[in-house]
Amino acid sequence: MEELTIKKTIQKPTTFQILIGQQVLEKIEDLEFLSDWETLYQNCKWATAFQRPGFASEWYKLYYHQYEPVLVYEYDDKGLAGILAIAVDGKKLIGAGEAISEYQVWLTRKAESSFIATALLGLQKKFPNKELHLKYLPPNTPVQLFRETAWASNTFLKEVAQPVQAVDWEYADKELKKKNKKEKIRRLKRLGDLTFGRVDSYDEFEQIFDELAIQSDFRKGAMFDAVFFQDDPLRKKFLLSLFKHDLLHTTVLKVDDEIIASNVGVMGKGWVHLQGINTHSPTLAKHSPGILHFLMLGQKLSEEGFHSFDLTPGADGYKQSLATKNDIAYELRVFASAKSKKKADAKESLHQYLKGKLMKMGVDNYGLRDFRKKRAIWKQKLKLAISNKSIINPFKKSEIPRVYEFVGDRTSLTKSEEVNLNSLKDLLLYQSGKSLTTRWEFLDEAMRRLEAGQSCLTTVENGMLQACVWIRFDEQKKAVNSFNPELPKGSLLLEKIYLAEESLEQDVFQKLLHTAIYLHPERKKIFVAATKKRRVDSSLFKTLDL
Repeated sequence: MEELTIKKTIQKPTTFQILIGQQVLEKIEDLEFLSDWETLYQNCKWATAFQRPGFASEWYKLYYHQYEPVLVYEYDDKGLAGILAIAVDGKKLIGAGEAISEYQVWLTRKAESSFIATALLGLQKKFPNKELHLKYLPPNTPVQLFRETAWASNTFLKEVAQPVQAVDWEYADKELKKKNKKEKIRRLKRLGDLTFGRVDSYDEFEQIFDELAIQSDFRKGAMFDAVFFQDDPLRKKFLLSLFKHDLLHTTVLKVDDEIIASNVGVMGKGWVHLQGINTHSPTLAKHSPGILHFLMLGQKLSEEGFHSFDLTPGADGYKQSLATKNDIAYELRVFASAKSKKKADAKESLHQYLKGKLMKMGVDNYGLRDFRKKRAIWKQKLKLAISNKSIINPFKKSEIPRVYEFVGDRTSLTKSEEVNLNSLKDLLLYQSGKSLTTRWEFLDEAMRRLEAGQSCLTTVENGMLQACVWIRFDEQKKAVNSFNPELPKGSLLLEKIYLAEESLEQDVFQKLLHTAIYLHPERKKIFVAATKKRRVDSSLFKTLDL
């Protein structure tokens, strides 16, 4: 423990401390200290719920094996004067909460406090070669230190837009009464009992948690290749603990007992932040359950006395469509040397230059994100090719499937208990194996197919996706891929067949086929689209030229 006592003209000295590792875990068991921390949080004008002692202390307790806790604080004659909750992450110091904490910042009673300057000097001495990276400083954070003093030469400070929706019941009500949204609500009501409500019971939250986590991982896995709950089992425990600390605002939109949209946001000081879990059902995407849920959430927040819904920094289009204003947050990086800062500046300048050039060519933010996505996928493909000792040919055309008509006996077919319909949980268990199709590509296509109205049948074995086949009806003219045969009216097509083990093709595919036929007895004809490499039983199928 490092202790620095600074003599002042006041009666009591100022005590500054940096605690590390076990010292932090012991300190956060001190109820008096936690009470002082809570008081400081309440009195700090720029504090967010991510700086509450309940948030940071629970994260420290759960993640101390992965991130070494570091707690910087200062007492003066009036009590706790400043605090910075951070952790060691390799070569960096990061805010407590890591990616789960949207805003990472120090707390002080007054904006002109010298605490952060003292803290930075102490951290430089204790961790001379580590960069301090705070994801986003919230609006109104005093940042003059990093612009007007010597710290500017070692600091990268970047402004980012923070979209915010001012909570307004009348605005949300007006939006929900618009013709297109009223029609979507009517269509959802035709499917069953449509209900919206807040989850107040811990037992209920725990009961629905896994379903929310699966929906979240599927959506973010498809969009960003990020399956947080699947990759990080502690994340569930952390969010459950936050619910117990009354730090989460949880709402769900249901049709009967099926959750079709949800939001689990961190809350505090009249704010709810879009950070935690945010989901909607891909199979009902055409009804926009996510947007409807947000508007209903706006009404709920107004009724409960909240004034702002923070949509958090990001270029997602729906955020700007919901935002009523944009505040300014900041990304902060304090480097160990001016040389490191210059490298970061040069990299940022190059990034902005290339971004500007692309935008002049007509490439917008969505185009830039798509470009980065394709680049990342190709890097993953190269790694797969190297590990599988195979060759990637970017000029090779996709093999056009052949179409086969099922002509076997349909009367005795039954549904296999091993086959699941539209199971996001199963799809998340996909592994590339010997294939060059990355998980990102697989989930991205799966999401687009579900949103287009297609269905999938899957089987799982030993915790891995064993097989998957997609069902398309003849009236679904818009195909997700380029293969779109003309099907006779009233028919069903099984396509995009995935089998983890080709040796199981006949047995596993038969289960999928029989289940598909059993689930759709109204379909007059059944077709299968398969490449030449795939074998279909000639006694049950005949080849068609469509």
